[in-house]
Amino acid sequence: MKLLALATNAYKESVRQPIFYQLLLVSASLIFFSQFMVYFAFGEEAKMIRDMGLATVTVCGLFLALFGSSTVIAGELEKQTATTVLTKPLSRNQFILGKFLGIIGSLLLALFVLTLVFLLALYRPPSVYAWKMVEARLDLSILPGIFLIYLQIAVMTAISVALSTRLGMVPNIILSSFIFILGHLANYLIGFFAGQGGWVQVAGRFLYLIPNLDSFNVAGAIALGVPIPLSYLLSAASYAAIYTTIALLGAMALFRGREIR
Repeated sequence: MKLLALATNAYKESVRQPIFYQLLLVSASLIFFSQFMVYFAFGEEAKMIRDMGLATVTVCGLFLALFGSSTVIAGELEKQTATTVLTKPLSRNQFILGKFLGIIGSLLLALFVLTLVFLLALYRPPSVYAWKMVEARLDLSILPGIFLIYLQIAVMTAISVALSTRLGMVPNIILSSFIFILGHLANYLIGFFAGQGGWVQVAGRFLYLIPNLDSFNVAGAIALGVPIPLSYLLSAASYAAIYTTIALLGAMALFRGREIR
């Protein structure tokens, strides 16, 4: 019950932030109006809307995760309000886990709203084309992509939560964004360093500590209408669960060793 109460409080803190609604409104607007930006795509309208929409959802989710963890954890530590919470019969591990659950809960709400707008942008109403009635069509092909984006953002949230135990808002956002970029370049960089010799190859092995976020990126396949196998989704979910657990254990270890005044 204590963990649920803490998670609920963290969720409310996240969604109360003005930046939450600002990012959500901007992202929803970009997704919805993307259907009016592809009139001259010559048959590639749906592909471009899917591509633009998935990229927008990813960026919005990332920044909501970073601002959420920075505000909910780093902000409390800087304002020393975390001391009040920890004086109650609540362990530091529960504090970290509760905050994480609250943040990803707010991200679930944000992605749900963006998904509805996304489906609306892709919806094609019934019409008469070439003397033939064309039935209404709801494009659900984006749902696997949204699921993988949520897994990706959950991994980044766990990393940001760990960094928030030691860093303030700005350093956390900068470093987390850098990790996000490296995560999408991980496959390329690992292959590049593997072809080098000496200390360069040894240094490249540290890249295995960076999450391979490119494995969650199926925007290209979805844009082309290629179905995503269930086995791939399950494999990605397992990887995300393992990496998120490791990151949260690291966050707990870092927070356990921090002195709170």
